[in-house]
Amino acid sequence: MVGKDAPTATFDLAVTGTATGYTVVAVEPKRTAVARLRATAPSENDIDETGAVVQNVLGPTVGDDGVRWRVSVRAQQFARPNLPQLSAALAGHPFEESVPIASARGFRVVRVGIWPGWWPRLPLLDSRITIELAPPVAAGSR
Repeated sequence: MVGKDAPTATFDLAVTGTATGYTVVAVEPKRTAVARLRATAPSENDIDETGAVVQNVLGPTVGDDGVRWRVSVRAQQFARPNLPQLSAALAGHPFEESVPIASARGFRVVRVGIWPGWWPRLPLLDSRITIELAPPVAAGSR
């Protein structure tokens, strides 16, 4: 209504158009950002997905190919344990040598379970040794 006097301050306007809507699952963009970060880590390493921090740098924008975010992601990287190598190193050794052998390979031993209790050493076949991993612990300094 350019160049005309309106009798009132409000008026009705009918518009016809097309709108496109997108739905995005709640875990995005974190899931994609963490997956891309994991892909950049060396093959012998992994990242702590649960401790990953994703910050939005720029909110979501809509383009022809969908919704995009600009984010910053930070996660702790750790060496993926080589359990077959550790089992082979432990095979046939006395139980008291298990902690030094594991420590030399970067493991921290929490518990050594012996069964049967009278057996003097670890099994000769490394396939009979069971190693259970605890989840990685984030270490930091203040």
